Amino acid sequence: MAVQEVSKRLQKLVSLHEELLQISEDKTEYIKKGDMEQLSKLLIQERKQLQLITQIEADRQQQVEHIFNHLHIDSEDKTVSELLKYVNTEDEKREIEHHVTALVEIIVKLKQSEQLNNDLLQQSMQFVQFSLDMLQPSMKNMNYNEKSSGNETVKRSVFDSKA
Repeated sequence: MAVQEVSKRLQKLVSLHEELLQISEDKTEYIKKGDMEQLSKLLIQERKQLQLITQIEADRQQQVEHIFNHLHIDSEDKTVSELLKYVNTEDEKREIEHHVTALVEIIVKLKQSEQLNNDLLQQSMQFVQFSLDMLQPSMKNMNYNEKSSGNETVKRSVFDSKA
């Protein structure tokens, strides 16, 4: 039945999100090490993973929509939570609930990992900016010192000519 297909899609989404979480955790390590080459490779891998997730999620939504249409249920919220109200067997209901719970837990972990990555990148950018600021001499120190005062300035023309 189509409910089993929804369950399979949810299981696949859990698996794909687990892989995405691993990529996110690997990104954290490469950010800490400053290994931009490996980080770039992971970003490409992450993009592919996100495309797969998007495809499976669209397929899952179609399956849920198909079930609602097949059962002639006219509901505004065609979600898995709403679908659970119409699932007949307890085993199918428990299986879907298990997959949904696992998916939510992984998404929360993924969000935390990505927030850590974002914080690490922000700190790295601040450190780089601080380092650049320390290396560049300030214009104030280059142009002025205590010996020169406003009275000693020599006025020069753009053209240094004698007539």
